[in-house]
Amino acid sequence: MPGEEGLDRGAGLGSGEAAQAPGASWGLEPHVARVRCPVLAIQGEDDEFFSQAQLTALSRLLPGRVEALRIPGARHYPLHQARDEVLAASIRLIRAVTIEAAASHAAY
Repeated sequence: MPGEEGLDRGAGLGSGEAAQAPGASWGLEPHVARVRCPVLAIQGEDDEFFSQAQLTALSRLLPGRVEALRIPGARHYPLHQARDEVLAASIRLIRAVTIEAAASHAAY
């Protein structure tokens, strides 16, 4: 699909060429690049607005830890459609980050 390299269906995270695409005027790239905390990016595989290309673009733009999760059978609202999977992924990320932080503090 043309232009799937960004987070909207145009190019990038909102600065895309396709004005009618969801998020086409958001211009999110500069803001996303400033995020410094770990990110869990969750998307339903059947999301009617976004595709895998947006998760890929997000992963490239974020400077820190990014974990992407695509949930089979979920659409645009995976928190409501796949609550258990979202909760489990959130817990895994929080535990991993907590363990990493504790290990780095112990090294001092």
